Amino acid sequence: MGDKTCLFCNGTGKDRCTACEGKGKVGGFIGIGGKPCPVCEGSGEASCDRCAGTGKEN
Repeated sequence: MGDKTCLFCNGTGKDRCTACEGKGKVGGFIGIGGKPCPVCEGSGEASCDRCAGTGKEN
């Protein structure tokens, strides 16, 4: 246990940010404008919840 690659993030430790749905921005109108997502800081990615960002099975 803990040695296998996480199946949910394929070992990257990253997942799509749920706050901005992977877009990196919040607000705006039909994808125009908006501000950088405060959760992922505009990257569109967040730490994988399943492996806590380790990339390994827990």
